[in-house]
Amino acid sequence: MLASLADAPLVDQRLVYEPKYDGIRAIAEIGRRVRLWSRLGNEKTNQFPEIAEALEAWARGRSSRTDLVLDGEIVALDAEGHPAGFQQLQGRIHLADSPSRSRSSASPVAFIVFDVLRQGREDLRGRPLLERRAILERLFSGPQRPRAGRASLRLSEIAHGDGRALYQRALAGGWEGLIAKHAGSVYQSGKRTPDWRKLKIVHEQEFVVGGWTDPRQTRSYFGALLLGVYDNNSAQRGSGAALVYVGHTGTGFNERELARLMTMLRPLETATCPFEPRPRTNERPHWVRPKLVAQVKFTEWTADGKLRHPVYLGLRDDKKAEEIVREKQRVHGPGPKGRRSSGSVENSSATLVTTLRGLEDARRDAVIELPDGGRLRVTNLHKIFWPKPKLTKGDLFRYYLQVSSVLLPAVADRPLVMKRYPNGIAEKPFYQHRATEVPEGVRVESVPAADERQQIVGGSLISLLYMTQLAAISQDPWFSRVQTVQYADYAALDLDPPDGAKFDRVLEVARAIRDELD
Repeated sequence: MLASLADAPLVDQRLVYEPKYDGIRAIAEIGRRVRLWSRLGNEKTNQFPEIAEALEAWARGRSSRTDLVLDGEIVALDAEGHPAGFQQLQGRIHLADSPSRSRSSASPVAFIVFDVLRQGREDLRGRPLLERRAILERLFSGPQRPRAGRASLRLSEIAHGDGRALYQRALAGGWEGLIAKHAGSVYQSGKRTPDWRKLKIVHEQEFVVGGWTDPRQTRSYFGALLLGVYDNNSAQRGSGAALVYVGHTGTGFNERELARLMTMLRPLETATCPFEPRPRTNERPHWVRPKLVAQVKFTEWTADGKLRHPVYLGLRDDKKAEEIVREKQRVHGPGPKGRRSSGSVENSSATLVTTLRGLEDARRDAVIELPDGGRLRVTNLHKIFWPKPKLTKGDLFRYYLQVSSVLLPAVADRPLVMKRYPNGIAEKPFYQHRATEVPEGVRVESVPAADERQQIVGGSLISLLYMTQLAAISQDPWFSRVQTVQYADYAALDLDPPDGAKFDRVLEVARAIRDELD
């Protein structure tokens, strides 16, 4: 069963949350012998014999010797025994399939189990996830529990209903992300469904290798790999989808990996470019038949569909090249009671910051999708608002997005006055109180204390960004809320020094006010 790349709230009693382990997905069959299979049906038993041995020892120690089918992830371990990145598995994947090979220089690995699909003759896939999890936890408890310190066999972590703590650990630890699973979901083999959702923290996916470029200066073997994804919406080659060029990566290789890759690329070399259309490259290209799949991490997608700062992590032998497409993050609606957790909003806002940067670089106007499901048209993001530091309207958008989690509660339910600078801060601004036609989702209320005029009310991201689109650099909230507009619930003492006043005089006044308030 496969997960969709989609947003999910971090607080939802219908969901459970697990770390997204960055390794090789594997099914373990435990019967007369143990066999490990990749999702493509490639046997991995001889590549990871210590995992097979650990499963065999565990199975022998169980009171019930029923056959089992387990689902999990093979991961590399760092020096402290924590799961490491996919790149650390490269030395294991490409060792010869011989159970007697030396493991002295191999990276330590673990099999982290997160599901049970069969117990004895009973197929468990039709049971709800939480029932399968309870069976799995019983299997891993009691006398037959794997011994402490056995690094090769583990049970995945899980958080019920609240993934915020796990998410913070993922941010702090540089994890790939989380998996959010519907607690009642059945196991649908071979299906990618929104019942399981990948919440990615860093951008990382597989790409098809379509060629390489000549090396520069003292670089050996090749300069960069040319990468692509298949796109059914592009021009067709025969009956298949086109391989679309998305960029090149020349980082992430050591000398040994350069040499190893070259031995795999040479036999695939062809005179025919596999990309449609043919890309322009910095150095002379060499094309290959699109058979190899590389795992790559990157900072963002640009507006024209290219990778920014891609870094090679390794080759995959568990993914078919013809199945590689661009992973697109879809945003789901709000969580329970119409609210979204702060962690989920911040995660989606980071994606939106990347989108806005790409639009500004391409000088494009567009309708953007917001983390709470709203839509807003943005224009002229490249327009200079601060002439001296050359800060743009796009910079203002990205700033407000990044501080929205702390700004929005401060202006919630408060009528807002817009101080608009359509030509930047060097030109004269004007104030706008009344709201005219506004996009769907922007809250507007009739304010009794203001001659019943309609004003924008703060608290939502779409209202904040709509006012930013109108060049409202300063967004001034009332001191009262719209529910009780005649009663102020906080006050501000505005120290507005006259021209020529020195700042030490301002500090003196500020301290005097502080002393009086104390």
